[in-house]
Amino acid sequence: MRRIVGLLIAALAVAAACTAGPSGGASPSAQATGDIKRSKLDIAYSLIVDSDVHKVSSKKLLEAGLNAVKDLVKSNGGKDDVPMPDFKDVAEPVNPDFVKFANAAGALAAKNPQLSGDRIADAVMNAFLKASPDCHTYYVKGRAEAMGGGPLTRIPSTGPRPLDDEAGLEARIVGGNVGYVTFHEFLHTGTYDITAEVRKQLDKLVAQGAKAWLFDLRGNVGGDPPQAMTSWFLKDGDKIQEVFTRNGSGGVVVAKGDLRLHEAYQLPMAIILNGRAGSSPEVFALAGVRRRGDRREVQQRRHPARRPGRRRHGDRRRDEAPARQDRRPIGMKRALVAWTLAFGLGVTSCAPEAAPAASTQPTQAPVAVTASTANEIQALLTKRQDALGSKDLKGFQATIDLTRPALRRCQQESFDIAARQGFQRTTVKVAKVEPYAGTYVRAYVGDDQRGYQRLYFRREGSGWLYSEPLENELGGDRSKTVGGLALTYYGIDEDIIDVYAAAGNAARTFVAKQAEGHTTTGASFGLRIFPTRGAAGPNVGCAVGGFHLPNVPSDPYIRLFSNILLLKPGLTEMSESAQSIVRHEALHWLQDQFSPGITARLGFWLTEGWPDYIGQSRTEGEKQRVVCTTPTPTFKQLEDGVLETPETPPELPTQYYAFANTMIEYLYVTFGPNAYWELMAVYKAGVDAKVNFPKVLNVTPEQFHSGWIAWAKKKLC
Repeated sequence: MRRIVGLLIAALAVAAACTAGPSGGASPSAQATGDIKRSKLDIAYSLIVDSDVHKVSSKKLLEAGLNAVKDLVKSNGGKDDVPMPDFKDVAEPVNPDFVKFANAAGALAAKNPQLSGDRIADAVMNAFLKASPDCHTYYVKGRAEAMGGGPLTRIPSTGPRPLDDEAGLEARIVGGNVGYVTFHEFLHTGTYDITAEVRKQLDKLVAQGAKAWLFDLRGNVGGDPPQAMTSWFLKDGDKIQEVFTRNGSGGVVVAKGDLRLHEAYQLPMAIILNGRAGSSPEVFALAGVRRRGDRREVQQRRHPARRPGRRRHGDRRRDEAPARQDRRPIGMKRALVAWTLAFGLGVTSCAPEAAPAASTQPTQAPVAVTASTANEIQALLTKRQDALGSKDLKGFQATIDLTRPALRRCQQESFDIAARQGFQRTTVKVAKVEPYAGTYVRAYVGDDQRGYQRLYFRREGSGWLYSEPLENELGGDRSKTVGGLALTYYGIDEDIIDVYAAAGNAARTFVAKQAEGHTTTGASFGLRIFPTRGAAGPNVGCAVGGFHLPNVPSDPYIRLFSNILLLKPGLTEMSESAQSIVRHEALHWLQDQFSPGITARLGFWLTEGWPDYIGQSRTEGEKQRVVCTTPTPTFKQLEDGVLETPETPPELPTQYYAFANTMIEYLYVTFGPNAYWELMAVYKAGVDAKVNFPKVLNVTPEQFHSGWIAWAKKKLC
């Protein structure tokens, strides 16, 4: 995967990339089918099958999805007369089978126009979730102690409830000296931080004489990761959780000693959960385990008639909340039992969220583009730059459509990076404006050197907000083949799809040249285009401009996110940086052509540095800033890559890409153009760099690392 995090165009985007794909025939016209939100379902299907820790089979998932569509059709008086295709029973994505599924589901949609694409996608997503086990999976040790009995009843409040608190935070002394804290969401926005607010309440409770903690987190829907709050009660380096994926350990998250609270806060603790709690309260509960040193268990009891799901909280998607009647009060005797909880977290591997419901925003008059529109958009962009330069969060947020959750999340990340690293103003030009869907203005924003980005703005009162269309405003699913390159996309990109196709075909020619003398290739890749961060879904990071599913040769598509793909000044050709994204992902596809699954055996810098360098993904200026101004990772760190946790600075992975890029350049300059291919060949037999490096390069990994540092510093610094 390629990442390019930057504040390009006044931090309106953060860039990056990574993906691979198929070919096809030659039909120049788009093919309309029944709307099933195919692109969203494709990403959900691929990610679930490829990453599900329980290794659900492709066949089970696709059959469940199609049966869900049939059930929906029948329940709405339609006919479900579409046969079930024959799917392969394997635990990996099978692109031809997904095509069969999508065609069958699309045929049902076309026969039943009373069903919207959102309803069909919701039904399929729910079926996907049911096909794989509960996403909250714990492997436990020992046995928990339970005391008391009778119905659970929430401790009644003796004062008014703070209804104005965004997360429903309540805190008070109960039972004489027990600090009682409850809240319904681990909420973190630009204006509210649950961690900071809970800390304030703990300070007050300690001052009032609290001698024990009672955290009532039943029905807490989760949200922001709780690692900081968990570290309050642990020692430096204590394991909070270990995450396992289908391929083994996904890393360990540990407590940060500098966050541990004073001893006055290290009190006996009880944490109450129920079957409707999200993952964040479950992880926080583990603090009560580790701090006591016991090795017993966290007991999770889920109502047999319910499954964990997702809900929409305003425009924020969170773990599903319980109904009010599920939040039963808890009796004091039972509530004050300090659970001796176990610490044995196994896996959390959750499926993508269900598609959001259609917007219910009030209808507004169609947006008109006037002679002053471009200047008005320009003024908004200037206001954004002013806010970034002065670290004015409220001013920055005043320029963003906060009702678009994915956009809001990524813009907040851009602001955070600018606040840490500083912001350099740029001259931004609005080259063209045009109406879109009666609600938005599509503006081409940027400059002649870096290119122009297609951005969307929505009228709010007398001004504009940087926004993006909702999924039901994207024009539906389309497919097309241009010059043998298969493409799937949304109607919003119909006017520019041939530009993307040209870049895709150029990348196919490029990788064919790279393969000469080294490997043969099968049917080439195709492109899938996602026009907004919302369409990309919650599993795609803000810094990702595209991706290739690694080690899955059966899925040859490169996914690209067009809101970070730039155009040259004429607006009829992709910019060099955008074309480098396509080349980068095409080179990942070529790695799989050389040896299916080889990147699972290569270290990070060999996997990502090669397409980054060969694909010309990074400028000399970017590499110079990283190599000359940031700490140099060890060889092992560059082999492992960045373990991304909620506390990882979002710019750190991008810095590793720049380091990896220069390592590959050093490899080519010092050891010759065939050295990379020779290393890939020996990594087929074994993954030990201490064996492979002397065999191919006649140096140890340590010698290679020190030689690279000296060379890179001399060249760039």
